[in-house]
Amino acid sequence: MDSSVLLAALFWGGLSAVSLPLGSLIGLWTRPERRVTSALMAFGGGALLFALTIELFGHVLHVAGDGHGHILKPWLVLAAIGAAVVGGLAFNGMNMVLEGHGGFLRRRTLIRRHVTRRRRSQARKMLRSLAKVEYFRGLPPEEVIRLIPDVQNVDFPEGDNGLQSRRRS
Repeated sequence: MDSSVLLAALFWGGLSAVSLPLGSLIGLWTRPERRVTSALMAFGGGALLFALTIELFGHVLHVAGDGHGHILKPWLVLAAIGAAVVGGLAFNGMNMVLEGHGGFLRRRTLIRRHVTRRRRSQARKMLRSLAKVEYFRGLPPEEVIRLIPDVQNVDFPEGDNGLQSRRRS
């Protein structure tokens, strides 16, 4: 084996081996703000996933090919691609189920998104309810939308039109 290749492999292997402890020490020494830390963690996680994907798919190509660039087992390559797609969809689906059961509390941005979706859902529900009232059907939609923050939900027993309870108060 060529000594320059061996030295390059030794250098990159050594750099890879010390990158985590070195990065930790730099982080402890400089105390970067949360956004910088988050960006670096996202970059590192993405790079790790990318490297793992390349390694796995490269192995599939190696096993499926003849070593000269010819694919002898295309079904194996298609199976790997299909498994990647199914895995991604399964991850996304499980993540959505988790968020629906309180997983949105994991991060501040997920909480904001959950609250925004909930408010929009309630506003749509309110608009549907107001559309059933004849008075509001005559108003332009913009006017009805402006009224939504001032509308209160009141439940009445079936058959009660609300007039009896108003006369008492």
